[in-house]
Amino acid sequence: MSSVYNDKTIANKTLQESEEFYRQILINISDTIFITNDKDEFTYICPNVDHNFGYTSEEFMTFKTSKRVFGKNLFIQKELIDKGELKNIECKITDKFGKQQIMLVSVKRVAINKGTNLFTCRNITSLKKTEKILSEKKANIFSLIENMDEIIWSINTNCELVQANSLFKKKLSEHVKYDVSDNEYLLNDKNFTRVEIKQWKQLYNKVLSGKRFRKEAIATFLSNKKVFDFYFNPIRTDDGTVLGATIFGVDITSKKKDEEKLKKQQKELSETNTALKVLLKRNYESNLETEEKIRLHLTSSILPYLKKLKSLKLNKQAKNAVENIEKSLNDLSEPFSQNLQLLRLQLTPSEIQIANLIRNGKSSKEIAHSLNLSLKTIEFHRKNIRRKLGIKNKKINLQNYIASL
Repeated sequence: MSSVYNDKTIANKTLQESEEFYRQILINISDTIFITNDKDEFTYICPNVDHNFGYTSEEFMTFKTSKRVFGKNLFIQKELIDKGELKNIECKITDKFGKQQIMLVSVKRVAINKGTNLFTCRNITSLKKTEKILSEKKANIFSLIENMDEIIWSINTNCELVQANSLFKKKLSEHVKYDVSDNEYLLNDKNFTRVEIKQWKQLYNKVLSGKRFRKEAIATFLSNKKVFDFYFNPIRTDDGTVLGATIFGVDITSKKKDEEKLKKQQKELSETNTALKVLLKRNYESNLETEEKIRLHLTSSILPYLKKLKSLKLNKQAKNAVENIEKSLNDLSEPFSQNLQLLRLQLTPSEIQIANLIRNGKSSKEIAHSLNLSLKTIEFHRKNIRRKLGIKNKKINLQNYIASL
């Protein structure tokens, strides 16, 4: 007898522990479970019913039937009997505190004591609110891209079209000769040439590898004549997994034409400037050659006669007149020789002009004012002059150095 008593005690203890174990599970799960019989009367209510309905299990029992809880019959009994289980029935309830909650209910045919219908209720109110917010955001974003002049589309990792604005679908539909829909495979060899497939497969593989980049190209499936700037951006999850990519295409055809036109104009202007510089240099050299001839004529033909004239016995007034004539002729011939020396140093006409003004003691500000140039331009020429004279970064007075040439 003692042995039987002990076995019974152990069995009761094990049963109590098992009941406590399952009771704790039912209390702590998020779903609410209750059971009804074929008359829809409660035979069991999960202890955690207050999590989703606000009522204690005792208060919940006073409703007596599921119809009173949900406000209606959620299913037809015969249908449940035939199928054995009805899943994901969405309904709205009002909890103990007057707040409306959205429940996702599944009902399974069982045989537990006198119960036959097992209800599992999951509160999806927060999920529905989140879905609504996401849906509104998605609608707003789609409305935004629909009203843009640019072409936008997104793909999954299989290079299938996920979403696109109507402009993209229109262009692609015109190319493939049928209405393009979502889930369209974008590398179909029936609709695209081998060159197109190769080009876009490389681009899609690159962005799906996680790289973000820009590519300028002519997309023949959009237009044979237009140039686009394509911006490729991978779509990632929070953990960095690439789910697909978004491609943003901007028509830059007009911009490219303007750039080509501008390049052509710049080239023409550069050629004109070069020709003008050559012409000015030749003109300046011609002037210097003329000046040199005048200087040689003065020094060889006129000044010697003045020198002889000075050696004669002249009165003081005549002698002063001859000396003044000689000095004026020397002053006149001096810049000619100086200009020739500067020209031999490969100075440009502008640099020679500025060098002569520096020799005469003019400051950069005064030179800028007299030549109607900016001070910055004069300083730039001064640096070039110093470099060509070989005195760059040397503590040598430029005016004195030019005067010594």
